[in-house]
Amino acid sequence: MAKNLLQEMEQQAVDHIGQVGDDALSSLGQKCTELVEVRTELAELDQKKKELSQREFKLENEEIPAVMEENNLTSLRLKDGQKIDITESYHATITEANRDFCFNWLKENGLDDIIKNEVSVGFGRGENEEASDLKSQLEGQGLPVEHSQKIHPQTLKAFVGERVRSGDGVPDEFGVFIRKKVKIRQ
Repeated sequence: MAKNLLQEMEQQAVDHIGQVGDDALSSLGQKCTELVEVRTELAELDQKKKELSQREFKLENEEIPAVMEENNLTSLRLKDGQKIDITESYHATITEANRDFCFNWLKENGLDDIIKNEVSVGFGRGENEEASDLKSQLEGQGLPVEHSQKIHPQTLKAFVGERVRSGDGVPDEFGVFIRKKVKIRQ
């Protein structure tokens, strides 16, 4: 019910903008209306794609294999030359609850070479020297060390925004661009 009220309020606002006599505001109202219509159409297409993907999965993984199995077929060639084969695909998921058991079983059976080990240590801002020291220590022990530095995209975005708003800016190499964006909420 709240969603219907919001949609009605939005439609009234869009209708009102479209009724304003000024050509610029009228054009703006038309563009906003078009944006709402495009978003509605995209949502409908997304839903249709989801439905088609589900149907594709069911046909590919359930219905066609079942019919072929009922008829003792493992492959089939159609009139147009297409060949249909039924293959087996194996999947597994080790849950957190079963993790220790599975890993121990692999070790006990000499199959633990499939277990990948990755050691990572997180350092905070301003701890560059400590990170470099630890890396040097590990390398000194003959251990291969992978060291990467990065700035999280949201952190960079906030930093650049603060610098630009304060008038300090950043060098061109930061590749800063400013985008203007319209939001219409439903």
